[in-house]
Amino acid sequence: MLNQFWALLGSLLLGTFAVTGFVAPEPIESSNDPETHAGFAVVELFTSQGCSSCPPADRVLAKLAQQNGVSGQQQAVYLLSFHVDYWNDLGWEDPYSLPESTARQKYYARAWSSRRVYTPQMVVNGTHEFNGGNERKARLAIDEELQRSAQSQLRLEVSVDGSTATVECRVDGEVDNHLLNVALVSEAAANTVPHGENGGKKLVHVNVVRAFKAAPLRGQAGSVSLEIPKDFDKNAGLVVAYVQRREDAVLTAAAAQALK
Repeated sequence: MLNQFWALLGSLLLGTFAVTGFVAPEPIESSNDPETHAGFAVVELFTSQGCSSCPPADRVLAKLAQQNGVSGQQQAVYLLSFHVDYWNDLGWEDPYSLPESTARQKYYARAWSSRRVYTPQMVVNGTHEFNGGNERKARLAIDEELQRSAQSQLRLEVSVDGSTATVECRVDGEVDNHLLNVALVSEAAANTVPHGENGGKKLVHVNVVRAFKAAPLRGQAGSVSLEIPKDFDKNAGLVVAYVQRREDAVLTAAAAQALK
């Protein structure tokens, strides 16, 4: 099934290269040593199957996953597709939409004192914001953030018990007035949309956020539990965690771990 998914993705991207499935990178710890330039980039795409301008942004995220999400590249690039729910009353209910995704996007609007909430919106490290279909801006933002030295280190350990994933985190660095964000991610998703602005199209997604929680950090350690959806493939899933300053939404550390 996964091979069929990536074959379809390759045709949609119109590329001549061989497309492989996303493989979660080994957890890469951020560094406080400015000489190492151990930067990271968390890319958050706010999208919806009910939005006709979103499929190009979904394809941009897929390209980034293909090129940056391969283990061994030594690049800490974490890609997240947040499907919002405010398009669901326009003819099609996005099966991957979450109220938590909409709340996440509105958090950024408040942090930036902005009334602008739209799709497709892409945010990189809580600092760069632009239309998610702009591949050039995405690459420039990622490259810039990879050159910055991280302000903290984040380590995480994930355990699964039935339908619950528990994420234990340890932060070495500043934690006062910081948030811990934890996302449960499906590496691949695809379905045909029968109605709405994308009616008749088969849409392909990567790194879809299926559960998400944000909580204030209290002390250097934190624990978050996420409910695993019934249709979630644990063999093709991962957890992405990242730390964020509350006052300006800037990310200070990130890490990921596969569930399998």
